[in-house]
Amino acid sequence: MNSRENSEPSLVLERSLKRPFPFDGESRHNTDGRLAKAGNNHALCSTCASANIAARIADIQLAPRMVKEARPVEYQNLQLNNSSCPVCRVIAWILQAVPRNFRPDKHKLSLVLSTADNSTFSTPLCSRFGLWRTPSICLALCVWPIDSNQSIIFERVALVTDSQSLLESESATDSSRLQRSISPRSLDYKQIKRWLSTCDSESHSRCRPPNVRLQGPSKLIDCRTLRLVEARPSYDYVALSYVWGQQQHHMQSSDYPKCLLDFPTTIRDAVTVTYELGYQYLWVDRYCIDQNDSTEKHGQIQQMGAIYNTASLTIMAAAGSDAEHGLPGVSKKRESIPPTTTIFGWTINGFPDNPIKTIRDSVWMTRAWTYQEALLSRRRLIFTDQQVYFECQELSREDAYIDNSVSQPSAKCFMYSDEEFGRLPEQILYHIEKYSLRKLTYEDDYLNGFLGILGCLAETNYPTPHLFGVPIFPPVTLNRKTVPLNRVDRSYGWRLMVGMTWEVETGTRRRAQGFPSWSWVGWSGPVTYVTTWIRIEDMNSDCEAWVENAAGELLPLQDLYEPSGSSSLANRSLPTVLHIESEVFEVKVVYLRQELHDAYIIWAKRPRTIRRWKLETGYWVMWEGPGGQLVYTRVRPFEDLGKDPFKEVITQAKNFKILVTGTTFSTYKNGEKNMHGKLLREIRDGYEVVGNVYFGYDRVHVRNLSSETFAEEDVIPNMVRERVRLL
Repeated sequence: MNSRENSEPSLVLERSLKRPFPFDGESRHNTDGRLAKAGNNHALCSTCASANIAARIADIQLAPRMVKEARPVEYQNLQLNNSSCPVCRVIAWILQAVPRNFRPDKHKLSLVLSTADNSTFSTPLCSRFGLWRTPSICLALCVWPIDSNQSIIFERVALVTDSQSLLESESATDSSRLQRSISPRSLDYKQIKRWLSTCDSESHSRCRPPNVRLQGPSKLIDCRTLRLVEARPSYDYVALSYVWGQQQHHMQSSDYPKCLLDFPTTIRDAVTVTYELGYQYLWVDRYCIDQNDSTEKHGQIQQMGAIYNTASLTIMAAAGSDAEHGLPGVSKKRESIPPTTTIFGWTINGFPDNPIKTIRDSVWMTRAWTYQEALLSRRRLIFTDQQVYFECQELSREDAYIDNSVSQPSAKCFMYSDEEFGRLPEQILYHIEKYSLRKLTYEDDYLNGFLGILGCLAETNYPTPHLFGVPIFPPVTLNRKTVPLNRVDRSYGWRLMVGMTWEVETGTRRRAQGFPSWSWVGWSGPVTYVTTWIRIEDMNSDCEAWVENAAGELLPLQDLYEPSGSSSLANRSLPTVLHIESEVFEVKVVYLRQELHDAYIIWAKRPRTIRRWKLETGYWVMWEGPGGQLVYTRVRPFEDLGKDPFKEVITQAKNFKILVTGTTFSTYKNGEKNMHGKLLREIRDGYEVVGNVYFGYDRVHVRNLSSETFAEEDVIPNMVRERVRLL
């Protein structure tokens, strides 16, 4: 083994080959600046910016589990896009996917030849395709030095196939033998039908829609006649999820196309795919919902979850940024396909990028409406610019690879974990957080785009209804290890307050849309739940809740849901005013532009230790203790509360209150009590929620001490039980 093995990048092959690889001495590249013929009219270069790569690889003799010679690959000199060398073009394509955090000044690159088995080098491929049934060779790039304990190959790789040996092999027709990577430019409908047939024949119970759909679309497009027809409960149909685009939003949905060519390209292609796969009906929101009929539109929005959940298949256009992009491979051939070349009897095929990563990077994935469309669909056929990806509840397939060459694992849905949707009530918090990161064209659709998920969760084994998007948890202990979940006696006040533990990162209030401040839908900005790092069942709350109707009457929260109340927002006139009775106390909001160094904290409770500390810059809430001491704790405001840039310390003159929504007890700090609350600002006719607080005995700072000691009763605020009107 060469002495340079552990000091420079290298070309590695983990298993020996029966015949020389094209990059060995047989390549006969020239070193005088001319191109050397490599068969099939291809040539390896020696003078382009990457000449060193082809030349150095050609001199390396491959050995089993060994490095014959180490060769560096200089990242700075790799300018391969215009190269006439077929190998260089493949390497240039691999380089385009090198992670952004790669530091060429700190890291070196190594060209790697690896067997695509369950080895360290091929972990990205194994996680994508499962175990390969035959050892196959992959060309890739990795960071040098190689760490055998980590997955070091970058995800974009090329498969190297011995074409000649494969054809001559006696087992060449064996279906278990690795055949070849493919990147078809057009859609293979027969292949997709096989995927659907596999799902049907293997009796995937979670993938099948009900035989008779009690809820769903009111209209469908008949793909044979192109007419808009009334939907019937027994119809099997395909749904479309796509990005409208700015131009499409301004077009009238009543202008139904007269012929197929009049449809936007994506919808036209979806009609073709639906028909070719043997389905007759297609649901497209733009044409199957009358956008000018507010009653029909609202009714169908209420059914959106059922529409996608009961579809036989959902076509998802995760390519392009509007409805004119089309479905690649249908009416237009795919253009973004990996390079392929053959030299010296060897074929080098680039693998298309991991479709899950491509989908996550798409415009389609950023849109708010598409979140529930993907999450609630049972079977998904997702189009990217490189390939088509199929995913049901049990398996996944890619059309850029021959299925019988690998043993593929069960699918893990890209939109969420492998846990069954709706199995655990606390999953709703995760979905709210993810949904809040997405974009909307119209802000007043913020709740509508999530109603499908909320509606489906209200009909699970442990129903989770909601009040303007705030989940009302079922009376169960929310413990992932307990199946089934244990029912407990929990009040509606507790059930609502768990859903009220949300906060937003510096956003703006959606006042113009009429959303209430006490719901996360009333604010723009990413939503987070503090209950993601505490156990929900450990939270205690003695709050009581009422809603106020249009006549000013107070209705107990349980009257909306028991025994015959609606578990969703079927009634759009449901009041946005909420009354909460709980412990409250008055505070002042302070914004510090400079640190204050005359504060104290409790460093340890048992034995009690007081330590001098500082108040950092930012927002704080402050109240006065019984002995005149000033007590501060951090607050997370949801918007700018009016800090003055010209003053050192700003104290708000407006009246603020903290509404205590619940308490938890720390299990690792001697059972210390922590309080959860909402910061309220007084406005006309009530209060609005403008921030979130979480504090305990060890989370407060104290100033104006008469002595360097204080007790717990000196820092806990003077609370009174009060009913507040939240708007």
